[in-house]
Amino acid sequence: MEFIDIQISKEESFANSSEKILLKTEKTYRIITKVQKYLGEPFCAYFGVILFNEKDEEIDRRIRWLEKISENKIHLSFVFKTPKNFQYVKFIYRINKEVPFKSAFKASILNPNLINYEFDDSLLEDYDVPENYQLPLNKVLTYDEENKLEEKLVWIFGAPRSGTSWLGTQLLSHETHSLNEPLIGMHLGHIYFRSETKSRSKDLFQNEIDYFFSNRYKETWKYHLRKLILNRIFAQFKDYNQPIIIKEPNGSLASDIISETLPKSKFIFLKRDGRDVIDSRVDSMKKDGWATNSYNLQNWPQDDNENKKALTELCLIWVNTINIILKAFQKHPDENKLEIQYEKLKKDTINELQKIYRFIEIKISPEELRKIVDKYNFKNIPADKKGIGKITRKASPGNWKESFSKEEQDLMMNIIGKQLKNLGYK
Repeated sequence: MEFIDIQISKEESFANSSEKILLKTEKTYRIITKVQKYLGEPFCAYFGVILFNEKDEEIDRRIRWLEKISENKIHLSFVFKTPKNFQYVKFIYRINKEVPFKSAFKASILNPNLINYEFDDSLLEDYDVPENYQLPLNKVLTYDEENKLEEKLVWIFGAPRSGTSWLGTQLLSHETHSLNEPLIGMHLGHIYFRSETKSRSKDLFQNEIDYFFSNRYKETWKYHLRKLILNRIFAQFKDYNQPIIIKEPNGSLASDIISETLPKSKFIFLKRDGRDVIDSRVDSMKKDGWATNSYNLQNWPQDDNENKKALTELCLIWVNTINIILKAFQKHPDENKLEIQYEKLKKDTINELQKIYRFIEIKISPEELRKIVDKYNFKNIPADKKGIGKITRKASPGNWKESFSKEEQDLMMNIIGKQLKNLGYK
């Protein structure tokens, strides 16, 4: 089939990918497709390439918006250069998915496996960068609309590597929207780089009159911060009827600020044994770890002194994060908060998940619940997508005992032991 006919509503999405296409590294290519569009708004559809490394991990993406297309079939193209750490590409189409806007769309597109490409090192790169597009200002929510949206927000707070991805973007995917780490909390909870105790800038400077988030002007900035968060989220989903699950582990350092600013939103505290959390974070930062590769981080130090220093830093950050979450959770309205233990969620996923769906006020049948749990069960994840160095690693509590030496375990316990006990861990 040379062409694929698409007709979808504004509420539907379309995604299609080609097989693996092997291209040479550090070479320039022109990618060409054919499209006939009958209906669709700007910034709701694109075609492009996803670049993968040898570990089948996405390292970058190049696109061209599907716009200015006539009734006649026309050629659309863009030019890009393959990077050094590159293995293969997949040609893709995305409509109403991973785009700024959504619209009713009707088109005939070339099969992604038949998209043409040509090598030409004389060409200069020319492709669309979504971040460079100035999108029109969305409508500003009214007071009633803000309140309605706030009640649909479900924040998942917990230390990074506590299982927030599994819960927030997978298990709670039934009749919800998903916001994967907006990081507003990370900016608000910024750790002051010179602080030996890994304290937040806000805590250090909150009594300084010139500090932007000074306590003296708290009611002013909190009022406008609430409007910023709500209107920004609405701009993305344009919906205040379905729950919006917000996975925000790295932003949990500001869970107290977010909770106080949005008290009508729901607050899920996903707690996990801090030793397993730190073990998983260390693994992600080792050579060839997913975080090291994805964000070009320095490898986890091999030198003993540097290793102890880095481990101490992770422990302090974990303790501070949990301290902030616990204080925020304690103050949040009782009817809008729920504490979930990762280990219990792993052991009794069905019953724990039923409890969470009741909390976020979504009805789900036992059959649909079982289908979701089975789909995202660790044992059903392909072998090449899980394990050491992967985002999905082991999912088994207690692995820290094998990963850390006795000396490292003692160092950790001296810092996090009291907090572990507060959370109910031995």
